[in-house]
Amino acid sequence: VYETRPVGGPARQRDYLNAVIRARTNGYGPQDLLKILKAIEKRMRRCASGKRNAPRPIDLDIIFFGKKILRGPRLVIPHPRFRQRVFVLRPLADIAPRWRDPVTGQTAAALLKGLKDRGCWRKLDEKIVP
Repeated sequence: VYETRPVGGPARQRDYLNAVIRARTNGYGPQDLLKILKAIEKRMRRCASGKRNAPRPIDLDIIFFGKKILRGPRLVIPHPRFRQRVFVLRPLADIAPRWRDPVTGQTAAALLKGLKDRGCWRKLDEKIVP
């Protein structure tokens, strides 16, 4: 888990906690997974503010789904901005440094190394994360 400064949005907002997980979906497709993630966000009281990058209690995204490339109206896989975000690439490189982006062919470690803006981040000690 990493603590990072918000990207965009209002200047006065709290830092975010970011993590990446690798999971199996047991037969669910990307659209099914998106519905599940949106239901979790709703249960955790995430409300659509209408403002991009506004503060929110939770934000769950599908960064990639196997080697799929999907360009739909509600879902784009791989996530369209993950290559520019240290808060995605840093934890991704921790758990899967040799994972290859299906679009560019670069590994997670190489994408992180090539990132120009590494922003501000701090890895949290697992003992203090509930």
